[in-house]
Amino acid sequence: YCHTFSPRSRGTHYLPVTHISGYANKFPECVIGFCTDFVYNKYNQFMPACNLQVKQEGEIMMIRKAQMKDISRLAEIEVFGKRVAYRPIFQDDNGSFNMIQVGNIIEEYRRNPSLLEHISVYDDGIVKGILNWKDCFNGGGPDEIELYCFYVEPFFKGQGIGRALLQHLFDEAVKQRKKKIYAWVLKKNIPARRFYERNGFVADGREGLVEGTTEQHMCYVREVGAV
Repeated sequence: YCHTFSPRSRGTHYLPVTHISGYANKFPECVIGFCTDFVYNKYNQFMPACNLQVKQEGEIMMIRKAQMKDISRLAEIEVFGKRVAYRPIFQDDNGSFNMIQVGNIIEEYRRNPSLLEHISVYDDGIVKGILNWKDCFNGGGPDEIELYCFYVEPFFKGQGIGRALLQHLFDEAVKQRKKKIYAWVLKKNIPARRFYERNGFVADGREGLVEGTTEQHMCYVREVGAV
């Protein structure tokens, strides 16, 4: 069930998850959130409601920890995400098509499964987005983490997938008592910068050259728990 606010009665009421999409389409600002700890998805799997969002009637968006079975999709999403985002900026076809290869990334995961430790995937039957993070050992404190390798399959952009993955990271950061989340973004990557700004990140003034290139990147930060 979802907790909603009725614009007609000025009160709150509850709707089944399978019925919420029509209501949300009419009154998207009124859907407050899940009021139960667990729900069933369309695959009849019992799971925490905090990992779910309703997209369409009968379709549940799920965020979960990456597994070895995902490595081909992880590699595909990373490679195509990088090509789409970075090739127009770096103009480096050798780097985009020869150095970045799906097979190489798959083999790296096979050799070192621990690389999956902090990766979350967005999976509604198809893995459509990935997000990874690491502790900020380089100039950061123990209560700070760095967001990286954050990509949504280009065919599925604009569907709230990136925002859902980011919210999941915020929730995890709260659980782990982290205070700040950092993300380094290419200065010319305007869509990414706008995305982070819409989701509570601000540039902290740090900038520098991406190693081996003439392009600058800049650091964005968000306080954990900030609105």
